[in-house]
This record gives sequence, C-alpha cells and structure tokens, in this order.
Amino acid sequence: VSTIFTVWALSYATSDAVGMSRTGMLWVGALANVVALFTIPLWARLSDRIGRRPVFLVGAVGSAVAMPLYLWAISTGSYPLTLILGVLVFGVVYSAANGIWPAFYAEMFPTRVRLSGMAIGTQTGFAIAGFAVAFASQIAGPDGDDWAGVALFAALLCVPPVVAALSARETAQVPTEQLGERHAEVPAKAGASVKA
Repeated sequence: VSTIFTVWALSYATSDAVGMSRTGMLWVGALANVVALFTIPLWARLSDRIGRRPVFLVGAVGSAVAMPLYLWAISTGSYPLTLILGVLVFGVVYSAANGIWPAFYAEMFPTRVRLSGMAIGTQTGFAIAGFAVAFASQIAGPDGDDWAGVALFAALLCVPPVVAALSARETAQVPTEQLGERHAEVPAKAGASVKA
C-alpha cells in the first residue's frame, strides 16, 4: 500500500491520463504524512489497550477498502477529493497497521531469535514490496490508466497480512519474558491468568 501510494499513484496522477500537478500531489503525500505523525502514536496507544491484532486488522482491511477509493479520486482529477482520501488512506487508515507492526511482529518471537525473526520477515516483505510499482505499471496497461486494476492489485496485497494477523496470537498483554513461548500465560483483567 505504501509503495503504490507514494510511487505509482503519484506517477498516475501526473500522467497525461489524469494531468494533475506534481506539486499538488506531493502536497497530498506530505499532508498525509503530517497527519500520520499524530495518528500512529494514537493507534499504538490503542493497541496497548485493546490488542495488536484488532488495530493491525483495521489498518490492513481498511487499506484494502480505502486504497481503491484513493485511486478513484485521482482518476477524477479532483484535488480536494484526492487530498481528503489521500489523508484518510495514508494518514489515518494505513497508519493503524504501520504504527503497530514493529511491536506486533517482534512479539511473535522469543528473545533468543527476536531480532533475526523480525529482520528476516520484514526485509523479505520490503524487498517484495519494491516490485509492487513494476507490477502496478504492467497492470495499468500501455496507457497507464487502468487505475481499477491497480486498485484491485493493492487490495489483494492486503489479504496475506489479514490472514497472517488472524492466525497470529494476541501479544499486547503477554509479559515480556513470555513473548514467543507457545503457551504463555496472559493476565486476565480480574487478576486471574488464562492461556494465550
């Protein structure tokens, strides 16, 4: 989502097919990132209260729904609509997953392999994401104007993280020394403990 938002969408918006200004589109990205500076800590704080999984799922599922709306807004050539949806997609919705993935991923591993486990997983994902723009360009066709195909592609890229999050265990309330253990005890709100 990040790569499609920051690279392909900018290229599409400023292409002859749409004709928006590069400066205007760079402002969309800049303002979305300014909003993200405030929403990321809020999402992270919420994940401490209700759990990592629900917040991550809001970001992943929300991005699958909101990214096509953003690309549609660009296709209309409307700056206000593009700005509003750009800030919503990247500044608010995507920030839910982006704000908590470091904690969520790291907490999947015991201390002994935490750094390696997280590094291998994230760097592999980042390397694959680097090809998203090349795939999006191919999907967009020779004229580069098939935004709907790219929107579907971006939405489909959100499916593996959703499945992974649904199959992951919740770690927000697991004591640090028990992270990564198969049957870690998670303290219940009333003071008793339950199996995670």
